[in-house]
Amino acid sequence: MLSADGPGRDADAAVGVLYDSYYRPLTRLAALLAADEAIAEEIVRDAFVAMHGAWRQLRDSDRALRYLQETVVRRSRSRQAPAAPGPGLVAALSALPRPQREALVLRYYADMPQARIASVMGISQGAVKCHIARALKAMRSTLELELEPALRRR
Repeated sequence: MLSADGPGRDADAAVGVLYDSYYRPLTRLAALLAADEAIAEEIVRDAFVAMHGAWRQLRDSDRALRYLQETVVRRSRSRQAPAAPGPGLVAALSALPRPQREALVLRYYADMPQARIASVMGISQGAVKCHIARALKAMRSTLELELEPALRRR
């Protein structure tokens, strides 16, 4: 346990503020990446614990948020639930290969620019563009197949 004064107290206060501000958005991000709400919550809690331990190196809320985002993406990679069965956007997203799903979620859900996505995923910007294009094509095909019977009934 950290002492009530000194550097530990600063970390506790800073992490508390970040937790209050970003727990929910990070959990939604993790849920889209891992396809399971319970796993997502665990991933985000673990990310905050890890960030608290690394606070002396971070000491800045902008750096801490980037650390949290990167940690959530990395931990989501190893904690994914099986693809959700059935129709819908979440099922189509879950069916994508991990790099395509990550790139798409970071771009359109987390609203990250390509350079930031490349940094978080540890790949080139060209690879980010490729993953997003392939993901959109696959999603479009999957969703069109699901909608086709309904459109024919019209």
